[in-house]
Amino acid sequence: MTDPTIVARRAAVDRLFETHLAEAVTGDPLATLRTRRSDPQRWFAAAAVLLGALVAVASWWMDRSVRQTPAQAPARLPPATRVDGTAGLQSAAAELVNIDLREALPGDLPLLSRFPGLRALRIDARLADGGQEAWRRAEPVALVPLADCGGLERLTLPAAMRLTPAHLRELANCRRLSTVSFSFDSLTLDEGTAAALQGWPALHTLILVGTRITAAGVRALGAVAGLQRLDLYTPPGLDESTFEALSELENVADLRFYGLGNEPVLGAAGSPAWEPTPADLELLARMPRLHGLVLYGGILETEHVNALPPQLTALQVGPRRPISPAAFTAMRRLPLRQLGVGPLPGTDAELAAATAAAIDLIGTLRLQDLEWGTPPTPELLRAAAGQPDLRKLSLGWTPDVALAPLCTARALDWLALYDRTPEPRPAPRPDVLAATFRPLRAIDSLALVTLFHPYSDSRQLGERHREAIAHELGSRIRFTLIR
Repeated sequence: MTDPTIVARRAAVDRLFETHLAEAVTGDPLATLRTRRSDPQRWFAAAAVLLGALVAVASWWMDRSVRQTPAQAPARLPPATRVDGTAGLQSAAAELVNIDLREALPGDLPLLSRFPGLRALRIDARLADGGQEAWRRAEPVALVPLADCGGLERLTLPAAMRLTPAHLRELANCRRLSTVSFSFDSLTLDEGTAAALQGWPALHTLILVGTRITAAGVRALGAVAGLQRLDLYTPPGLDESTFEALSELENVADLRFYGLGNEPVLGAAGSPAWEPTPADLELLARMPRLHGLVLYGGILETEHVNALPPQLTALQVGPRRPISPAAFTAMRRLPLRQLGVGPLPGTDAELAAATAAAIDLIGTLRLQDLEWGTPPTPELLRAAAGQPDLRKLSLGWTPDVALAPLCTARALDWLALYDRTPEPRPAPRPDVLAATFRPLRAIDSLALVTLFHPYSDSRQLGERHREAIAHELGSRIRFTLIR
């Protein structure tokens, strides 16, 4: 019988992979963190607050705040193609550049030589027939075929692996590997692990999903000269000492925390729930290049906002308690160009007060990207439309949201909508739904509208809905429905 924890972790990594695939294709790492209602008591409602979509859209969000060399900002990836096991690798088109490899065994990796243009690879271990054990026992030499994929830029390895510094030194031969994701017990970020990562010539982004971290390991990451971005999904070991070590990473420009204040995920042994205090957040001012910060989960009071580094230009928050008007007011001191506010908890009165304060805040900023995870009021839409530089707008959405207040937007070229219909109800008729999109035709700059729709029951929006909306928007505006 398959261990249910393995199955649960596999589903979690599936969702997180889709999040990072979304980013690879769209540049929006938070795309799939916005389509479902969050549950503050469980990690995968903070880190899987929706992670269920494969996207094929344009590229902005937080990475604009991180300066990259052309070598670190290659052409966008197409959506991943799922390939199942040995037979799938043998029959898949050789032109594939982005592969989601399922039901894989270590012995399948030499077949990757069939794909000379491979740039992104996610490997999922076979659950049956000893697949998990095969990956646990895989020696460093098993990873040699990955080094032969000369153009490999992004890699997600199976959670079942037990990676040693020797495994990581083998991967250092992937000369263009810039983004890597490790999950759960596959490794511990200690001094030896970090020392092995120092030999990776192109490492730019490190993603740790439920992976234990140590203060010594975090400090050793400081010697990874190219490391600019670090994503931490409720890592066991996150505490005052490891947070202080994070604040010493001088090269990191983009730091992302998900699931703050939640227990380590899926039964992983580790530290009790921890989240940074204002005194901890003040330490981030030590990071001279830090411009982007994600704080998803946890508590965000006014004193937390006042403690944030004054140089931040990109901020994403998704607290598990209501944000006070005073906290929004405190954000005015930050030179924000990108602001994201996840779905807000609280009563109707608290939400109304927070929305009013956010509208006032938006009026003091000059934003390029704005996310509002709760279905917006007309007043908030008008405030967004009044931003002269706003190019990307992400909104929580229901079919009842009137989009007409956006008609005066001057620079908007991507509107992303995340369906947050709270209760089961049938999908509206295609023509009725399409009519709600008609006002968007008045936005001359608009090039792309994306609707992320997570439901698979009676609320499912189908091909007829997609066709009706696309027809309503006309040929100038591209419409994409992500289910």
